[in-house]
Amino acid sequence: MSETMVETCVLMLGELIDRKLQNDKKLDKNQCKTICEYFVCGEYEADKQYQLTIPDYQRAYVWSEDMVKIMFEDIDEQRKEGKKYLLGSLIIHIDNSKEENDNKNTDSQSKDKKIEFNIVDGQQRLTTLDLVLKYLSKSEEIKLLDDNKAGSIIDINTENESDKNDKSLTPKEKAEQAIKNWFENKDKDSFLTYLKEKIEFVCVFTDSLDDAFTFFDSANAKGKRLEAYDLIKAFHLRVLLKKKIIKHFA
Repeated sequence: MSETMVETCVLMLGELIDRKLQNDKKLDKNQCKTICEYFVCGEYEADKQYQLTIPDYQRAYVWSEDMVKIMFEDIDEQRKEGKKYLLGSLIIHIDNSKEENDNKNTDSQSKDKKIEFNIVDGQQRLTTLDLVLKYLSKSEEIKLLDDNKAGSIIDINTENESDKNDKSLTPKEKAEQAIKNWFENKDKDSFLTYLKEKIEFVCVFTDSLDDAFTFFDSANAKGKRLEAYDLIKAFHLRVLLKKKIIKHFA
């Protein structure tokens, strides 16, 4: 049985967006061999490409407008002091299954394929940042998330009778409105620069889905836990994912 890969490094938001490490970034290529393959570093080009993806088994976006405001107020406080802001950890599962299937096809087809970096922990923060990046940049050139599959799974917190009756906005639409209101009369360009150059994450990468959820459960044990039904749902859906039948049950 082959050993699973687990690598940890600190990455800036801009590095995740551009797939390019800062020139002064010093990663231990012995400890981060796999990660270095996906990022441009100085004169070295990336050997592989990836897309940052929210997988099917994740719950839908659930952040409230207040949570969005609190995050940006915290970021703005650090920005005014000229400090970097560590926005927690990300747990990412590198899904090599498609690459393995592509290798069975012709080389010309597989070269253009991107490996999925599935977000196991960090979805709410990254989705919020993706929304604000789109708002601040006013274009599709700055893009964090390549694919958001979540949302096909209905979160019971986001659907109640009042929502159905008054046809209220979805949590993501409310977040977009909160972002628009918060950035009114603010220097959008300088804030965008700060987000890309000063926001950083401790990133844990693994090619084992089981290991990814082990890290996820450990992280949630130290902070605010998810509801029991969230953890149970994730457990069963990732089993369905392995059996390739998730679309029928999600």
